Amino acid sequence: AEAKEIATFHPAEWGPGSVWTAGFSPEGTHIITGAHNGAWVWDVETGTATHVLPRSHVQSVEFSPDGTRILIKSPGPKGSRVTVWSRESGQRVRVFDTTAVRSAVFSPESGQVLTADEANTARVWDIKTGKLLLTLHLHAASLESAVFWCLGDRRRILTASDDGTAKLWDFPSGRVLLTIDNQARLRSAMMSPSGTQILTTSWLTGSNAKDMVKLWSISA
Repeated sequence: AEAKEIATFHPAEWGPGSVWTAGFSPEGTHIITGAHNGAWVWDVETGTATHVLPRSHVQSVEFSPDGTRILIKSPGPKGSRVTVWSRESGQRVRVFDTTAVRSAVFSPESGQVLTADEANTARVWDIKTGKLLLTLHLHAASLESAVFWCLGDRRRILTASDDGTAKLWDFPSGRVLLTIDNQARLRSAMMSPSGTQILTTSWLTGSNAKDMVKLWSISA
């Protein structure tokens, strides 16, 4: 196997600074990059920028699963600003100003945003109305990640926290189905496609570093 560089993306507007995050569109024709002074959408084939989305200190970016929207997380007046943009027009669709957010992701159907924040809380927001649909607040410390999982008519949210636990929640009821006690600060948690396993990553150092990644079998 070998790798060959085929393109670079660096507009003059970037100047000095860092590109913090990047990702592909679902169909692979475009990429998005998040830098200290904005987010750029690029055509992979031509290498040209199709949109520039003005936000300072972009921390994370992603395309929605249906490819029509873009999600940007950056600092905001309440701690974080999570912004939804139209991919076609490059116009801002919705803004959510909330407590300092550690992660922000689209729902599988692209109509909602899930945030995990330093106030020990996961929140589900509706993009069309801007309303807060669900608040999950049973962790004892900051959340590091929250993700959706869907299979058939089963919809779940999985959260990972600095309190050392991962929680599996039913969506939209918000009922806790399962709590995993990792006994060490969690960085992330994710479900297998079948919903029978959970993978966790931890903040560990020294002799405990060998336990940083764990796979759990579940029956929820």
